Amino acid sequence: MIDFIIMVAPIEPFYAFNSFNPFEWNGLKFYPKFKKGILKGFESEYKDLRVFLHYDKIQLSNSLHKFYKGNNYSDFTHLELTNAIQEICQMFEIDAEYWEIKKMEFGFNIFTLKPAKEYIALFLEYKEKEFEKMKHKQNDYGRKCFLSEYALKVYDKSLQCKAMDSVKISDKTLRVEFCYNQKRKLPKHIKTLADLMDKDKFKELFKDLNEAFTKVIYNDEVDFTNSTNEERILFYASLNSDFIKVEEHINKTEVKAIRQKIKQLKERFFKKEFKKWFLKALSDKYIELYCS
Repeated sequence: MIDFIIMVAPIEPFYAFNSFNPFEWNGLKFYPKFKKGILKGFESEYKDLRVFLHYDKIQLSNSLHKFYKGNNYSDFTHLELTNAIQEICQMFEIDAEYWEIKKMEFGFNIFTLKPAKEYIALFLEYKEKEFEKMKHKQNDYGRKCFLSEYALKVYDKSLQCKAMDSVKISDKTLRVEFCYNQKRKLPKHIKTLADLMDKDKFKELFKDLNEAFTKVIYNDEVDFTNSTNEERILFYASLNSDFIKVEEHINKTEVKAIRQKIKQLKERFFKKEFKKWFLKALSDKYIELYCS
């Protein structure tokens, strides 16, 4: 699934920038967009894609999945992705290799044994950064972990669809995403829409997603065999985010060693049964959608 995306391609310099009047181009009606009184470009919409014309470039954004299928909660195969890209290229008369990807979200749904909402609290931290709650109004529907150039998301797609779109889908639908917030974080072989059409290059996206979630700490069942009282105290203290914050404030010289000890304890004590199931479910779904 390629959901939210921002992509840009060069175009011939636009005569319409000599005027603030709306105009038609490629069958679409464009309207001027201003920021602090300055004309920034002209905006339109094509099948849920936001189309923005600058003087010498065009930018498309929003969900490729929703553009092609009318929703972003169903499965989205590689063939469907390729067809969506070909439609865009034909519509705007710009070949796929000229569409440069700026931002992108990659992921897909997996189907859980129990309602998906029962799993979202199992995602604890990634690279020593805690997962935060994803909310819509007062509804807690998932977890996210944001870093400077990318993010991980996992959420109950049925709760999101119900809260945001009033759409009902299976409550066992768990969405998993790797979000590229900076183009330099994209895999080195993924730069343009043409690269997404190449299955050999496309698999680099799953490699990023799988490697990231392999490093996640999961709140699985625990086994304290051969543990000491001190280790158990430290383990449970670490599950409270305020513990490390306090140590960083009053015990700065020891924080690095404490963090390393906590990491070792979590590796020892968490059973990893959910982690094994989850990573296999990701792999199986990727093969089903993108390798057939």
